[in-house]
This record gives sequence, C-alpha cells and structure tokens, in this order.
Amino acid sequence: MEERMMDDDPRLVKLKRTKEGETDVTEAGAEDAQTPEGAPAEETEEEVLFDVPEEEYDEDLVGLTPTQLKQELERRKRLEEEARAECLKLAEEGERALAEGDFEKAESFFAQAAVYPVSEVRVEKGLWIARSKNFSDLAPFFVQEHAEEFARGEEEARAFVLEQVAPALEAEREQIKREEAEVAPPVLEGQAERRAAF
Repeated sequence: MEERMMDDDPRLVKLKRTKEGETDVTEAGAEDAQTPEGAPAEETEEEVLFDVPEEEYDEDLVGLTPTQLKQELERRKRLEEEARAECLKLAEEGERALAEGDFEKAESFFAQAAVYPVSEVRVEKGLWIARSKNFSDLAPFFVQEHAEEFARGEEEARAFVLEQVAPALEAEREQIKREEAEVAPPVLEGQAERRAAF
C-alpha cells in the first residue's frame, strides 16, 4: 500500500503501523486514502505524530565533502563572531557619543552597527535615541525609510521606543486629523465642482 498525502503544515509527519509491522510515513492531518475496490481493508492501525523541525536549505553546502563542510561551517562561524565583535565595537562608540550629547555622531555609529547581520537590541535602541535626539524630535518617525526599518526591528527595541514616544506620536496624529478636518470640506467641494464638468 502506498499513500501520499499533503497537509497545510509540512512539519507534521504521521507514521502508521499495522499489525503486521508495516510502517508508512505521511503528512499529518490528511484524509485517509480510499481502498481500491476488491482490495482487503486494512486492519487496525496505530498512529504516531512527529513534529519535524524546518531546516534552512543552503545550496552552497550541497555537494561538499564532510571535511569541506566542516571547514565552511567553521569559516561562517568565525565570520559571524567577527561581525558581532565589530558591531559591538561600533555600538560602544555610539554609546560614548550619546554620553557626550553628540547625537549626529552617535547615529552614524549605530547606523553602521545596524548594517551587520547580527541582531543587537542595544544597537536599535541606541539608533533611535540618537536619531530622535533622545526622543525630543519626532521627525524621523515620519520618514518612510525609517518607519519601515522600525517596523522590521526587534520586538524588544520597538517596545522600548514606543514606550518613549507613543503619547507624543498619538498627539501628533490627533493634530494632523484636526488639520485634515479643517481642510477637507473645501477640497472635497473643489473636487465635486471639477467632476461635475464630466
């Protein structure tokens, strides 16, 4: 008997065992395949579910010998450690500049540190402190590039920044709504007049 079933969650695998000791591995959650006419129905089955972790596929590692694989993984680990050390060094420089009150210099250091593919919450926090001049300038939050960067940031860093600026941003939003309400009627009337010609 051969069964091939699909499911929405590719990480779950269903293992079926019959009395005779046969096993079949299928994806969990799928409906049982129907027995063809004339074929004897299967006897009772025991089902066991395994959660298979997803592994990231890396094409660069395909075809390497075990020695080459070990060397490549060691090289990658060394590069990651070097990147982390450089990121932390830049973060320390940024923190020194913040302590001196030089927000522009601090932002430069933190922005350089943020380029490294190392997740450092302190870098993101420092970048936003410097960028917003210790949360006294809300203008950076209205720059699309910065807003998108903020949205992709670490949860802990976003929570920290929002804790500092959420009330001020909410007040700014309400002010914009009031200004929009004042301007909207004449603009809508003008649009209606222009459309009436068509």
